[in-house]
Formats: sequence, structure tokens, C-alpha cells
Amino acid sequence: MRKKFSKISWKAERSLKFLFNILILLTALYILIHPEILRADEGKNYIYRTKDGRILLTDVPQREDYATLLKVFESRKEKFFQEFGEYYKNKYTPLVKKYAMLNGLDAELVHAVIEVESGYDFTAVSPAGAKGLMQLIDETAEDKGVTNVFDPEQNISAGTEYLAEMVDRYGGNLNLALASYNAGPTTVDRYNGVPPYKETKRYIKKINRLLKNKTVIPKYKSKKEPENRRSLTWKKVNGKIVITSKEKR
Repeated sequence: MRKKFSKISWKAERSLKFLFNILILLTALYILIHPEILRADEGKNYIYRTKDGRILLTDVPQREDYATLLKVFESRKEKFFQEFGEYYKNKYTPLVKKYAMLNGLDAELVHAVIEVESGYDFTAVSPAGAKGLMQLIDETAEDKGVTNVFDPEQNISAGTEYLAEMVDRYGGNLNLALASYNAGPTTVDRYNGVPPYKETKRYIKKINRLLKNKTVIPKYKSKKEPENRRSLTWKKVNGKIVITSKEKR
């Protein structure tokens, strides 16, 4: 009787081990298919006040003994845009118009880039480290003299200037300029056109869809006429920014 019971226990143990291994395998497969469960905080940004009084914006949670949490922002752009996009689009429109005109671009193009890049979330930080409304990488922000990449005006100013440079670089070819903004000009040059990256192709398609495939760079000027960009002035009238163009003689 004891031998029979021992044999049954051994079989039961073996069955349990088999089921446990199956469970581990299924869990691993699920994580492989749904990696987001391991990144529960991805897409969140945190604003802290450090012990020495500095404001810190980061996508990494900080220790309580180092900084006090002030606010948490969801930076998933689609969700943010659905909830707050129209409000922030209207809020940033004067800045978009101002810097679009100063850089010879159509304001609707700049709006489309901001919507696709960040959904108008000025706190957005990409997994690759691009930051703010127009998702500037640190190198571009530093090159443009940006001191606070999360400041909407500085971000729009630098991002629009950089986008205009890409438009200049590719002779007004919008798709190449957008590909360059997304993947970098060296990548576009290496492939002698839009690189074969799904992300870059989707990026261009999204922006063209927002623009309804219209040509949106009527103000584009080549590098041979840089003075046309500098002949714009602006001032506030009744709380609104009014931009005028002066003809140079």
C-alpha cells in the first residue's frame, strides 16, 4: 500500500512540475507578445521639486528623500491629444504662426509636426530621449541655444528653425524634409531618399494625412535668399501677435 501511494505521489509531483513548466512558458510567451506589462510607467513624465529647490522633469521616478513629486503627466500622445489637444493647439497657435513665418514655413505644417511628434504635450519624452512639443534631441536643442527644452516657445522656435533647415536642405521636398526630421539627414542622404523604416514612413503618412496631401510650403525660400526670412517683425496688438513683412530695398 505504501509503495502504491509513493508511486501515485511521484506521478502527481511529475504532473505538477509539467504544469508549472507549461505555465512559465505561457507567461514568457505572453510577455514576449505584450512587453508593455513590464513597462507600466512608460509614457509617464514626472515633475519634481528637488531638496535644493530646483524643478526637475523626468521620465524616471525619483526617491522621496531626494525630491517631492508635484505632478505626473501621461505622455502617450494619442491619449493626450484626444483629451487636451485642441486646447493646447489653440494656446500655442500664436507661437506657431510667429516662428513659422520667421522661418518661411506654413503654420499648418508646424502644427501637423507637433501633433504627430507630441500630441501637444509639452512634457513629452520619447524612449529615445527626444523632448518637448517638437521632440528635440539634446544635440539639436544645444545647437539652437535652447536652455529649457520643455519651454513651449523655445521648443517651437528651435524645432521650426530646424525643420526649415531640412526643407532648405532638400530643396522644398516635404517628404524628404520630414524623413530627415524623423530619422536624421545623414540617414536620408545614405539612402538617397526616404529610408525604408516603417516608423519614418508612418510618420510621413500621418503628417500628409493631417495636411490632406496639400502643398503647404508656399513661403519656402531657398538658401540663396536668406534675407527674406529676416525681414519679418512682430508686435503684440490687443494681446495678439501681429507679424508683418518689410520689403528690403
